[in-house]
Amino acid sequence: MLWWAAAAAVPFIIHLLSRRKFRRVPWGAMQFLLAALKRTRRRLRMENILLMLLRMGIFLALATAFANPQIGGGGLLGAVAGGSRTVILALDSSFSMQARDDQDRTAWSEATKTARSVLATLDSQKDAAALLTFGSPVHLETRLTRDLALVRRRLDALDPAEGTTDLLGGLHAIEGLLAEPGLEEDFPGEKTILLVTDLQKSAFLDHGSSAEEGGPGGDADPELLQTLRRLQDRKARVIAVGVGGGAVFGNVAVTELANDGRAFISGLTGQIQCRIENFGDRTTSGELRLYLDNEESYVQSRRVVDLPGLSTGSSSERERVVNFDLDVPKVGWHHLMAQWVDDSLAVDNRRRLAFRVRDHLKVLAVSGGGGRRDALPATFYAARALDPLIDDPLRSGGSFVVKEISSIAFPSEKLDGYDLVILANVSEIPAAKAMELEEWVRQGGGLLYFPGPSLEGAGRIGRSGGVVNQLFFRGGQGLLPYPITRLVGSDEFTESPFNLQFESFDHPVAKYFEDPRIQPGLTRIPVYKLAATEPVENAVGVRAIASFFPTGKGAETGERYPALVEKRLGEGACMFFATSADTAWNIYGATPAFVPFMREIAYALTRRRELANLLVGATLVEDFPPSVTKIRLTVGDAPAEERAPVLSADKSRAEVSLRQIPKSGVVVIDAIDGADQLSETERHRVAVINPDTSESNVEPADSHWLADQFGRNLLLVIDDPTELSKPVDEAAKGGLWRLFLYAALAFLLVETLLAWKFGSVHALETSS
Repeated sequence: MLWWAAAAAVPFIIHLLSRRKFRRVPWGAMQFLLAALKRTRRRLRMENILLMLLRMGIFLALATAFANPQIGGGGLLGAVAGGSRTVILALDSSFSMQARDDQDRTAWSEATKTARSVLATLDSQKDAAALLTFGSPVHLETRLTRDLALVRRRLDALDPAEGTTDLLGGLHAIEGLLAEPGLEEDFPGEKTILLVTDLQKSAFLDHGSSAEEGGPGGDADPELLQTLRRLQDRKARVIAVGVGGGAVFGNVAVTELANDGRAFISGLTGQIQCRIENFGDRTTSGELRLYLDNEESYVQSRRVVDLPGLSTGSSSERERVVNFDLDVPKVGWHHLMAQWVDDSLAVDNRRRLAFRVRDHLKVLAVSGGGGRRDALPATFYAARALDPLIDDPLRSGGSFVVKEISSIAFPSEKLDGYDLVILANVSEIPAAKAMELEEWVRQGGGLLYFPGPSLEGAGRIGRSGGVVNQLFFRGGQGLLPYPITRLVGSDEFTESPFNLQFESFDHPVAKYFEDPRIQPGLTRIPVYKLAATEPVENAVGVRAIASFFPTGKGAETGERYPALVEKRLGEGACMFFATSADTAWNIYGATPAFVPFMREIAYALTRRRELANLLVGATLVEDFPPSVTKIRLTVGDAPAEERAPVLSADKSRAEVSLRQIPKSGVVVIDAIDGADQLSETERHRVAVINPDTSESNVEPADSHWLADQFGRNLLLVIDDPTELSKPVDEAAKGGLWRLFLYAALAFLLVETLLAWKFGSVHALETSS
C-alpha cells in the first residue's frame, strides 16, 4: 500500500506546470505593475509551497494509513523484519504443574508444548535462545545460544520436579545470565523472557503480609518488583505465559506426618498423627492409608468424609487430623508413608516419616548430695519416676533406663550415648565439663536442672554473679535461661507455700495437665522454697512454661516466679525447674503427679528433630565413624550406587552428602566398615524427602490483581500461549493507522482553510 505514496508527487507536478511564463511587452503603466509584483512575489511563493506540502502530506498520510503499520513490525517475541530475536525460555517445573484438569491435561505438558512452538518460530541462523527451570531448585539448562537444536534436546529431556515455585530465584538467575561479560556484543538488542507457568498465586505474593492487609489478593513481593525493574533497565521484556488454565478436579494434600513427640521405643505402641488439607474447590471424601517400610501394602486405613474445600470452608475446617496407633517394630531405622488414595495432583498425596526405634532412652542422673530430710540422693525421686525398676539389675522394657551417679563422678562420665542428663542440687562442676555439657546439648541432648540446698552456700548465686551462674548461665550464652539471683521461702512448712500454675497448655509438658481432673494433682502441691531467677528481656529461644505464685498470706504480694523455663540451644534444650528434685523444698516426689510430670519433661527434652526428614531441594548430610570406607546409596527407585565418604579434617568422622535432592522418596544409606565395628543403627540408616506442601494450593493469581501490582510495562501476562504469534499490542497497532488517517484529515482541513484565506487576500489585492 505504500506505493500509493507516489501520489504525493501530483501536487508537486501541478505546481511546476502551473508556473506562468511572462512575455515582455513594453507598456507605459508597466512600471507600476512591476513595483506591485516585487512587493508580493516572496509571499506568493511561500504560500504556494506551503499549500503544495500540505497536499503532498495528505497523500503520504493516506498511503501510510492504508499500509496498516505496526510497532516494531513484529510480535511478542520482539521480532523485527530482517533482525534477530533473543528469547529466554523459563519453565515452571514445580510440582503444581503436574495438576490434571478435566481433560486429563497437565500444565507441564502445555508448558513444554508452548516452549517447542516458540523454538519452532526462531531462525537458527540469527536468533538465540536460553532454557532454565524455576521449580526449586532453579536450574539453568542452557545459556544463550544460537544452537537451537541443543535447546530442543534439553527441553525434550526435561521432567517436572517436585519442588516449589521459585519465581524470584529464576529471575535472579536470568539477571546473572544477562550480566555475563560480552553477552551484549554476541546477542545485541532487546531480550524477551518468557515465564511459562501456571500463574500460581503464592509465587507472586509477599508472604510477610496477609491477604487482609493487602486486599483480596494480598501484596506483591517487593523484591520481585525490584527484580523486574532491574530487568527492564537491561532492556529485557518479561512475559508470563499462563498454561494449564482448565478446571482442576481438586487437591487433598498430606501436609504432616509425625508422632506425638515421644521417641519410638521398641515394644511400645506409638501414636501417629497425619494432617491433611483440602486445597480444592469442592467438598470431598476419600481414603487415607498408612504404610510401614513396605510401600506395596498398607497396614492401616481411615475413611475421611466431607472434607470442605476452598469455597466451602475456612482454613481450619479444610484441615483434618487423622490418628493411627502403631505397634513400633524392632530396633533400628524405619519409615512410614501416609497416602491419600487419589486426586488430580498426586505428588502431595504421599508423605513419609523416617524414624529410629530405640530399645530405651538413656538417662544420666547426677546428684549433688541429698536434702536435709533424708540421706537419699537428690535425684532419687526423679530417677524412679522415669525408671521404676532402676534398682533391679535384671529389668527389661520401659521407655527410660536411668544411671545414677554423684557430681564427683560426673566429670569422668562420657556423655555420648545419653539422651537426657539430670542435674539435681549440683552447684559446681569443672568448667571444662560444663562446656562439654553445653556442646552436647547443642548437638541435640536434653538437660534438666534442679536447684537444691547446695546453692545456699556463700558465693553460689546472686545478682552480681556466683559460681552457678558463671558455669551454667554465662551471661546468657550458657545452659540456664535466666540467672539465679536468690532463694525465696523457707525449707520448713509454712502458712504461705507456693503453687505451680501453667502459663498455657500448648507446650508438650503442660498439655498432659490440661485435663481439669488431672491438673490439681500437680498445681495444688505446696512448694516451700524456690530459686528465684531474673528474666532476661528478648532472650533467644527462652520460654516460660509455668510459674510459682504464693498462697495464703503471701498471696497479697502478687509476686510470681518462673517455675519451669525452657531454653532451646542448637539442636537440643535445657529446662530449669525452680525447686528441688527431692523433698528438701517441696513434697513433689512423694505425690503421684510427679511421675507423669517428670516423664512429660523427659519426653519433651528427648524430642529431637530428626534430620533424616527433609524437603525436596534440601541437602542430606550423614556422618559416620571414621572407620567407614564405603557408602551404598539407594535413592527412590534408582539403582544403588556406591560412594566413598569424605574424611573430616580432624579425621573424627566420615561424611557423605546428597545435594539438592529433586524428588520425594526414600533414601537408604548402608555403611561398609572394614573393621566391622558398627552397630546395626550406625550401619543402616533411612532418610525421607517430602514435597513442600506450600505448593499444594494451585489457585491461580487473578489477572486484574497482577495488572494492578506489576503493570504491563514490567510484567505482561497472557493466558493464551497462541498470543505469542500475535503483534505486540493490537490496540497500538490499530491506533497507528488511525493516527495517519487523522493526520490526512487534518492536512486536508488546514489546506482548505489556507487556500480560502490566500484566495481572499489575492482577490482584495486584484480589486484594489
